[in-house]
Amino acid sequence: MPSGKFYAVAGVVACLACAGCRPGELSLKPKPPPPPPPELADTVGEYASLVGGGGLLLDGHGVVAGLGANGSSEVPPRLKKYLVQYMLKQRIGSATAGTSGITPSEILADRDTAVARVIAAIPPGAPAGWTFDVQVMALSQSGTRSLDGGSLLRAEMHLAKGEGMPHDVGSRAWATAEGSIFVNPFLDPNNSTEVVRLREGRLIGGGRVLYPRPLRLVLREPDYVRCNVIQRRINQRFGRPRNIANARNPSTIELSIPPAYVNNYERFLQLVMHLPLQAGSGKWEARARDVAEAMQKAGANHDGLSLVWEAMGREVLGICRTLYGSRNRAASFYSARAGFRLRDDLAGEVMTRFATTAGSPFQVAAIEELGRQRWYFRSMPTLRGLIDADSELVRIAAYEALLELGDEKLITRIDVGGEFSLDLVTSRKSYVIYATQSREKRITLFGRHMNVCCPVFFNMPGDLVTLANKKDEKTGRDQLMVFRKIPRASRISAPFYLDFNVSSLVRTLGEVPQHDDDGRIKGLGLTYGQVVAVLYRMCEVDKDIPARFVLQPPPGARRIYRGAATVGRPDMPGE
Repeated sequence: MPSGKFYAVAGVVACLACAGCRPGELSLKPKPPPPPPPELADTVGEYASLVGGGGLLLDGHGVVAGLGANGSSEVPPRLKKYLVQYMLKQRIGSATAGTSGITPSEILADRDTAVARVIAAIPPGAPAGWTFDVQVMALSQSGTRSLDGGSLLRAEMHLAKGEGMPHDVGSRAWATAEGSIFVNPFLDPNNSTEVVRLREGRLIGGGRVLYPRPLRLVLREPDYVRCNVIQRRINQRFGRPRNIANARNPSTIELSIPPAYVNNYERFLQLVMHLPLQAGSGKWEARARDVAEAMQKAGANHDGLSLVWEAMGREVLGICRTLYGSRNRAASFYSARAGFRLRDDLAGEVMTRFATTAGSPFQVAAIEELGRQRWYFRSMPTLRGLIDADSELVRIAAYEALLELGDEKLITRIDVGGEFSLDLVTSRKSYVIYATQSREKRITLFGRHMNVCCPVFFNMPGDLVTLANKKDEKTGRDQLMVFRKIPRASRISAPFYLDFNVSSLVRTLGEVPQHDDDGRIKGLGLTYGQVVAVLYRMCEVDKDIPARFVLQPPPGARRIYRGAATVGRPDMPGE
C-alpha cells in the first residue's frame, strides 16, 4: 500500500478509536501546536522573528601583496578587468599613492602578488564601523602557493556572488577588508598534506562595516493589538530616553540599538527575544516564580531562563535570590548571573565564589562575568588573584577579564609597529605565551622576565627568521643575534643584536623596518601571523623558550536562542 494511503487509513482508525468519536464520524480539528518552552512562553520570541538577526554573507576579491615568489599572475579575464578598474578608482598606479611607475596590470602580473577571494558574514545589528574577521582564500585555479606573510590591499565586500564573480565597480559595498593575513601557525610547509592550507588565512578584525544593518521584528501572524503590546513592552524596558521600537504596521516593528548596548548588541537582541509580554505586578511576579520553578527541573535551558529574568529587570531580584544558594549548581550560577547583570551585590558574592572554585564547570564563565561588571568592587582583586591559578585556561580568562576592566597594575600594553599589541602580564607562575586570532591581534606574555634559552640556534622553515647566540666582542657577554630573509629581494637582512628577553624579540620581529631617530632600522617587519608562528615553534617544537604556547580558538557561530557559548581555549585552533 502506498505510504500516503497507509497514513490516511491510520488516521481514520485512530479517530474512530478515540473517546468522543462516534462511528462514521471524522474529527477535522487540527492538532494543536506543542507549547513553547518555558524560556520563550509568552515572550517576544514566541510571537515574532528577528529579521536581520542572521549573518549577512558577503564576499569580494582583492589583491594580496608581499608574497615573494609565492603569488600568481593567473586571474580570470572578467575578474582582472574589475580589479584594474577598482585599483584605478583607488588611485593605485598614481603619484598620490606612491605607485606612479606601476600600473594595476603590472601589479597583477607580479609573482609577489595574488588575487584572493574574501568572505565573511556581517553579524546581526552590526553598526557602521564595526570590525569583524574575514576569511581569505587564493583562487582555486591559480598557482598561488602560500598567503603567509601577505597583506590584502583594501577590497570591497558585497552580497556574496561566488568565486571569480566580480561585482560592478561603483555598486554599493556593505563592508571593506584589508590588512595582514593570519595563516595557521601550526602548519608545516614541509608536509605535503598541509601545504594546500597555506593558501587560506584570516584577516583578524580586518573587515569594517560601512552601513548599519536594519533590524525588524516580524510577527508570525499580523495582529494590531499584539504588535502594539510588543512595541510598548520593549520601549518600557529599553527605550529611555527615546523609543527604540517603532511599529510600522500590524506585523512589523523596527528596532534600533540603545546606546548602552552599542558594544554588546547581541546581548540586547537576546534580551528582546526573551522579554515577557505580561503586564501588571501580579502577573510579573507569577512569571518570575515560574522561571524559578523551571530553573530547577532536569533538562532546563538555564541560559534562556536567566535571560528572561534579566529582560524583566531589577523587579525580579527578590525571586532570583531564592536560588543563589541552590544545590543545583546550574540554577545557582544562572540565577546569580541574572542578578549580577542587574547589579545585585549578593549575586556578585555568588559569582566570586564560582570564579574562585577550581574545577567548577562554571569557573571560566564566572570570571568572564566579573570582567563585564565594572561596578562590582571585588571584581578586580579577585581576577588579579587568578592570574597565578594552576589552570592556564583560568589564567587567560582572568587576564582577558582584567583587560575589560582596564587594569594597568598587572598588564602593560606595547604597540608593535601598528600591527599588533604586546601585553606583558605580571605573574609568578610558569611562563605562558597567548596569542589571539579573532577581532584583534594580540600577543600576551605571562611573565615579564621570560627569556630565550642560551645557547640557541633557531631557524624557521624557509629561512624566514634565524636566531643564534653570539658573544659581544667588547663585553664578552652573549647576545641574541636575529636576522630574516627578505622574500622579494631573496637576500638576508642586517642582523639585530638583542638581550634575551622575549618581549625584546617580539618587538624586533614585528616593528616596521624603518629608520629611527638615530638612523638605525627599528625592526624586521614580520606580520602578526609570522611572529605568532615563530613563537609557537620556539616554544613547542624547538623548546628555545621555556613557555607554554596557547592559541585562542576562532569563535563559533552565536545564535540568539542558543545557550551560552562554550568556554575554554584549547592549544590547537578549532579549524
